Amino acid sequence: MLYGAPMLIVLATKLKGDASDNSGYSNAATVIENLNLAAVELGLGACHIWGAIAALAEDDALKQALKIPEGFTPVGGLVVGDSADAYTKRDIPDNRIATEILD
Repeated sequence: MLYGAPMLIVLATKLKGDASDNSGYSNAATVIENLNLAAVELGLGACHIWGAIAALAEDDALKQALKIPEGFTPVGGLVVGDSADAYTKRDIPDNRIATEILD
């Protein structure tokens, strides 16, 4: 589940149980993406983890063991470590994601 990585970074936030929680998840995803890019720049492998984090969010004893503060919910994670896989340049078409610029 964690690809044998030696490091798991867990991001946790206070959730309110309403639509504003989207910002907590979005902020965590932004942090994870920046950490992911930094890891790759350092020549490390990195992978955004969700399944293990969803399970962690439901396990109060494990959250306590990992010193996640009371009232915080794990919302994202990243595994980082050496990898035998190499990143290769990919040809991604400019129109892969439809974009409309409004004037």
